[in-house]
Amino acid sequence: MMASILLFLLLYFTNLQDSGADFAVIKPAALYYNYVSLSWLSNNVVLAAGYSDTGGVILRSTDQGNSWSSVRSQSSGFLAIASESISGTWYSIAVDEMGVTYRSVNNGMSWQSYDTNSSAILMGASIGANGYSFISGRSYIAYGSSVSAAPLTWTDVTPSGNDFNDIR
Repeated sequence: MMASILLFLLLYFTNLQDSGADFAVIKPAALYYNYVSLSWLSNNVVLAAGYSDTGGVILRSTDQGNSWSSVRSQSSGFLAIASESISGTWYSIAVDEMGVTYRSVNNGMSWQSYDTNSSAILMGASIGANGYSFISGRSYIAYGSSVSAAPLTWTDVTPSGNDFNDIR
């Protein structure tokens, strides 16, 4: 039984595209993340946001999810990611559990952090076709400046007495 499990794990973590002549091992550490949000940017580019006990990660795929690379990792977990094409440029925002937002203006290849002036655990992100965005978290909703503007700024628009966990 143990040999069967080990064989399964070997095959699971191995890419056998050319009959096993070249083995590409998938790093098992990536499997320890809970991937909680995905965003499709274009025909081939996909972003994934996740968290674990030790931090967070944003992954990027340029081949429709067949392979992934880490583009940002940190000590706090990422809980949501959203993307939108505005005037031919893809903008993405991600939020983390420490109340920080991140923006990418280059198809998710690099990220800049922006403070929300909130300690809320952020769990939701949305970008409209007009380029304006919302983020949400525990008892917190904020309206964002246009994602094409720098710096990205947030205005608290939280209704009183509610617990909003996600905007979609």
